[in-house]
Amino acid sequence: MERPYLATHLAVVLGLLGPLADEGDASAAALHSLLSAADPDPRTLVEAREVAWEQLHTGRWSAVSDVFREAYGVAQCLRAAQMLQSGDRCDPAQALEDIDLALIMGGPQTHRVAHRLVEEANDARRRGGPAPASRSRKRRRPSGGNEGRRPQLSPPDPRGLPWRPIKRVHLPSLASFQAHCLDAQQPAIITGAMDHWPATAAWSTPYLRGLLGPRTVPVEVGATYIDDDWSTELMTFDAFADRFLDDDSHADDDDDDDDDGDDARTSRAAETSRGGARAAQPVITRPIGYLAQHELFRQAPELRRDLRVPDYCALLRPDEDGADAEVRGVSCWTPCRKGHKSCAVVSPCAPRT
Repeated sequence: MERPYLATHLAVVLGLLGPLADEGDASAAALHSLLSAADPDPRTLVEAREVAWEQLHTGRWSAVSDVFREAYGVAQCLRAAQMLQSGDRCDPAQALEDIDLALIMGGPQTHRVAHRLVEEANDARRRGGPAPASRSRKRRRPSGGNEGRRPQLSPPDPRGLPWRPIKRVHLPSLASFQAHCLDAQQPAIITGAMDHWPATAAWSTPYLRGLLGPRTVPVEVGATYIDDDWSTELMTFDAFADRFLDDDSHADDDDDDDDDGDDARTSRAAETSRGGARAAQPVITRPIGYLAQHELFRQAPELRRDLRVPDYCALLRPDEDGADAEVRGVSCWTPCRKGHKSCAVVSPCAPRT
């Protein structure tokens, strides 16, 4: 094994599995035996991964021992390392898939090792390794004269609800924010505080494709988790962008008249006019997919470098679960978030009006 850091991590994992195996845990004993081989072959690593995978999917996720998460992570990392040093058969995209599964499912000690392997895999890609698999389906523009248009959403009807406008302030001083917002417990929308972020200028679908294209991410598919067809899928970011994001860089693809499946579909929605008549208006509906309940910045730290922690977060107190202000200041990426948080940050891609 040419990577001392990976050998060290493997020794740590074997040290964690040993006591469990001595206590009679059959899965821990099997993993210890499989991972103890001087140079595990690919079939052995697949078997080790499957044993750990079974433990990860037994009972509640919160009750899964970190030992089995670490075992799964190191098996995935070993598979990726073997792929990266396989000469002409090196497939950086396959290695990245194994590494990402280690980051998503593996234990916390796996992350440091996995990120070093990510760097190696990206270097292999830049040296001319095989390109990721081509997209399996192309989107066609929906018919009906509304090519490429998003559905127009109306704000909720405030009638009968107690509400009042939230004041907007442009770059208040820290002292003013403390006195008039925090101490007074008055909500406010701060404008201009993210204009200097690199993300506001750089983040676009093509940019994210460049950083994350072959990376595997968990995607929740469906409008809400209570829908019958709601599901969670693992897919590359390229596949996620193809299915769910508008991407001007692939406009030519939209003009192709191939017979592949079309994720977009046209429906008719009735809209009430001022006079009370109901006129049918075409509305474009698409499947909804989103990255949620996943720490993307931990998986891809390079995205985190495009952000800046707002100075106002320095005035916030840790919340009840112990999260510090810096983490909370950059952890909310939906345009509107419900909850009892002192600070919420909108997506850099959301309108900043």
